[in-house]
Amino acid sequence: MTRKSLVVVAVAAVSTASLAAGPESTPVLDAMKVELARSLDALQANPTPPYFLGYDLTEVQEFSVTSSFGAITDRSDERRRALDVQLRVGSHGFDNTHSSAHTDFPDFSRFLDAPVDVPIDDDPMAIRAALWYETQQRYRHAVEQLNNARTSARLQVAPEDSSPDFSRESPEHYIEPRLQLTVDRRGWEEKLRRYTAPFAQQRDIYGANAFFTAAVETHSYVNSEGTEIQTSQPRYRLLIAAFSKADDGMELPRYESFFAATPEGLPDDRVVLQAVDRMIADLQTLRRAPVIDPYTGPAILSGRASAVFFHEILGHRLEGHRQKNEDEGQTFTRRVSDAVLPAGFSVYFDPTMQRFGNTDLAGYYRFDDEGVRGRRVAVIERGVLRTFLMSRMPIEGFANSNGHGRRQVGFSPVARQSNLIVQVAAPQTRAQLKQQLLDQIRRQHKPFGLLFDDIEGGFTITHRGIPNAFEVLPIMVYRVFPNGREELVRGVDLIGTPLTVFSKVTAGDDQVAVFNGMCGAESGVVPVSAVSPAVLISQIEVQKKPKSSERAPILPPPPTAAPHDTGDVVLRAMQDELARSMSELRLDTMPRPYFLSYRIDEVSNLDVWGSRGSLTRSDAGRTRRLSVELHVGDYAFDNTNFLSMPTNVAAMVSDFDEGTSGLPLDDDYAAMRRELWLATDRHYKVAVATLAQKRTALANRTRRDPLPDFTREEPVTLGDATPLPRSDQAAIEDLVRGTSAAFRDAPEIYQSDVAWSGGSVRSWYVNSEGTSFTRTAPWAAIRINATTQASDASPLDDGLAVYATSPGDLPTRDTLMQRVRAFADRLTRLRATAPESYNGPVLFEGAAAAELFAFVFGPGLAANRLPDSDLPMFQRFAGMEKGMLDQVGARVLPRSFSVVENPALRVYEGKPIGGALIDDDGVRTRETKLVDHGVLRTLLATRVPVAGISRSTGSRRGDRAGVTNLFVTTDSGLSDAQLRQRALALAKQSGTGYVIVVRRLRNGGAMPRGFAAMIAAMSSSEQGPSVPLADAVKLYPDGHEEPIRGALLSGVTTASFKNIAAASRSRTAATLSTAGGLEGGMLAMVRLIPGGFRGIFALETATYVVPSLLFDDVAIRKPTADNAAPPAFGPPWSAK
Repeated sequence: MTRKSLVVVAVAAVSTASLAAGPESTPVLDAMKVELARSLDALQANPTPPYFLGYDLTEVQEFSVTSSFGAITDRSDERRRALDVQLRVGSHGFDNTHSSAHTDFPDFSRFLDAPVDVPIDDDPMAIRAALWYETQQRYRHAVEQLNNARTSARLQVAPEDSSPDFSRESPEHYIEPRLQLTVDRRGWEEKLRRYTAPFAQQRDIYGANAFFTAAVETHSYVNSEGTEIQTSQPRYRLLIAAFSKADDGMELPRYESFFAATPEGLPDDRVVLQAVDRMIADLQTLRRAPVIDPYTGPAILSGRASAVFFHEILGHRLEGHRQKNEDEGQTFTRRVSDAVLPAGFSVYFDPTMQRFGNTDLAGYYRFDDEGVRGRRVAVIERGVLRTFLMSRMPIEGFANSNGHGRRQVGFSPVARQSNLIVQVAAPQTRAQLKQQLLDQIRRQHKPFGLLFDDIEGGFTITHRGIPNAFEVLPIMVYRVFPNGREELVRGVDLIGTPLTVFSKVTAGDDQVAVFNGMCGAESGVVPVSAVSPAVLISQIEVQKKPKSSERAPILPPPPTAAPHDTGDVVLRAMQDELARSMSELRLDTMPRPYFLSYRIDEVSNLDVWGSRGSLTRSDAGRTRRLSVELHVGDYAFDNTNFLSMPTNVAAMVSDFDEGTSGLPLDDDYAAMRRELWLATDRHYKVAVATLAQKRTALANRTRRDPLPDFTREEPVTLGDATPLPRSDQAAIEDLVRGTSAAFRDAPEIYQSDVAWSGGSVRSWYVNSEGTSFTRTAPWAAIRINATTQASDASPLDDGLAVYATSPGDLPTRDTLMQRVRAFADRLTRLRATAPESYNGPVLFEGAAAAELFAFVFGPGLAANRLPDSDLPMFQRFAGMEKGMLDQVGARVLPRSFSVVENPALRVYEGKPIGGALIDDDGVRTRETKLVDHGVLRTLLATRVPVAGISRSTGSRRGDRAGVTNLFVTTDSGLSDAQLRQRALALAKQSGTGYVIVVRRLRNGGAMPRGFAAMIAAMSSSEQGPSVPLADAVKLYPDGHEEPIRGALLSGVTTASFKNIAAASRSRTAATLSTAGGLEGGMLAMVRLIPGGFRGIFALETATYVVPSLLFDDVAIRKPTADNAAPPAFGPPWSAK
């Protein structure tokens, strides 16, 4: 969005009409061409072969950094590749993309096809493997689409536009070298600190961020028509955003943005800091500016405002596919050769234009996303409509593309805008244009006109059935009085309908400006530019801007001076702001907080993915997230434990934004306190409102045995630091390459990957009761996934995960290679087995027993209280919630079993298992006996009391009570051999002839959390969920085993554990992800209330130490879903 004013006659537009030759080919293009030819040849034998196939591989190298109030809040540095496959079956005239004339519901599959990660190493076979697998998926989908399209076409009336579905275009050959990203990373971090530091001196500016992104996007494209293209394009963006708030609650944003094709093209510090000073001055003036009422009358749109105006209102309606779609408004479909603008106005689009004067254009490209050369398109000449922007979707009268088929990665291309240029044949001077505005004001007897000087963006609606309107969102608007005086105003948006406003365009001036931005539509978000002079419109309409009713922060900004001591800056900032809030935070006669806590989690991570010996991604990062807990009222009755969707939706969104937006990564005392101040203010206002609503809701309700809302706990001061190992990124990348390469020896595995993830969480916590702790905890994980199909075409996929408390505790390279090979071998052998159902004894050995206990029984050991609510539906649903709280004092396991939770224990039999000395409530952890000789004695609890459990057990993890280290023991355990003999004896009694032995659940039995868990719980039966078994065998009396596949464990509930038939003396310690478990649907819904998003960024694990478990009667079911067709042709490594 570089702002530049130029005189039209002096502008030199730079374009790339001639394309320089580059290298003949590249390893990536060669791999793509080989696999494309092989795919086409193999698919020709099918009844419905493709007539077009295209591969588009996009590689992005990107560095980005964000700052706020003088401190860095986020940085990332990554390289990734993504594949899009364009496959068409049928013919150019009618193919699988054919749309019905009218649709009751849009077919989003046309526009959103998720891209596939492709190796970032130039490994031809790994790249071809990704191409082959995705081609299979797209081909199946395309055939289904074609059949559906043919049926729909026969059932509906003939379309108004019977043009073909796809155009024929000449092949292109253009290859340029892949550019490398060039950027001074440390230098830009320092720049962004300087750019946002001035905002910290302003008490009335509540948000200020600078975003810098440097990227090189390389496209490698081949298609079945013979096109071969590789382009490599750098882009550099700087955006500065700040907002203030008027006394009436209206939020007042201000933006400055800059775009360039090189780092040197961005402005220097002096220019940027001058823009920052203007932003600050504008925001202060806007706070005092009057709000005007809805108005209609004459107005001038500055060059930037006019550019957005033409882009939104005109440009989108000139996109070719909108003329064919009968759900569109089709404003201009029948108006070719008609005058649609004044005779002096011309509009063209030119993606080959790199610069306009000295300003780089964001909408520049050589070829579009369908492999068609970009070209200049004069859509309106002297007011007369001549043509449309065209992709490869023909429309009546326009059979070919003009290089405007564009998309975001993962979407399907449609006609989109590029560089829009508005020209005026007889431009006025700015003074002349203003005089014409004054003349219009007097002629129309208006008290004033308007001048739209700057805008933040806009949007338009082009579909039928919805008002065909637009809205432009101005920031700086001036009221112009008949005497020429200008007055800044606020609170208006420019609205209207296209034909009406086009008929009112009167004149343009000689001051041309460029708007560089991002445009979102059906095919995703693409970079665009719009170039326009200021224009006079004789009549526009404005409406009032939406306005928040939230007051400005209650307390003034905190002091900016840092303390003199050199201790922990983060902890000191938290303590100081907490003390100020507790002593001073109060609004009128509303209650003060009685409890306040801050927790900051700093998450450092390294994630590396690989497939068949090549890396697909390698990312390292560090973030800081803030959690605020603020209570008003008292321990007996406060604002918590209450849910009311109508008023808490905004709070929920705010809480999610707080949980996902970053705190300063710099140890900047002033910046940290400012973020704490603003977050505390938001939470206080929500808390006061929630308390009032809760009192109203419960006033006329009889509560049985009302519980306090919060417990009192003794203050604790603690440091719980675990040494943090450093991860060698290069060594880990080598490990992932090596282990993922093991799948090369498993040719029947179609798709596979190995992912290494490790990092640490460093936490700071303080509360108003005097508790303070710091804590560090490393973590590491390796995940292995693979996909294939069985001999009967049923899908086969499996995942294996290993979790550890530190990277050093993960398996060695040799051990990991052995496990990957064994995993691949077992999955390959499963292809030949047949699925079957079973009822009888089942033995869960080793890790499978721990996984089953964690998934089914473990969640019931946590006492997570359901909130009160003023929603009747919620109350009815809550009444259906089942847990183990009402079973305290009853037998839940065999008499020989006991269960103990001990979070403080960090080693079991010489193996590190994690743990913590203090929980997320600031309560010391301790050993808790949950089950004693089969009888449930208590449950894990947080500081929120539940019936019968009045104190915390030190078990809060994230937003709920949960297991850390759980130990299951039995007094009557058998040896492993004895347990197997017992299982076979039960099998003999049941007449099955064999017993099922389960060694691993699929993905540890993990199930989705949050809203997805709520839906899963609502849809599952009362007999329990179906749990997929990953590694299970039939064990026969003679000792031989036969693997089974597709097995689903059915009907196992917490009640099933009461009747465990036998258990082993030996126990297995399994560290598992806590992103699963059979938590109830209502508890999942509770996570949508404020505070429910705190634990979603760091890996959470729990260790279960459990003996092998034998159940005497368990149902195992085979899958009932239809199978997909087998691959149409083999993978590339199978080719001879």
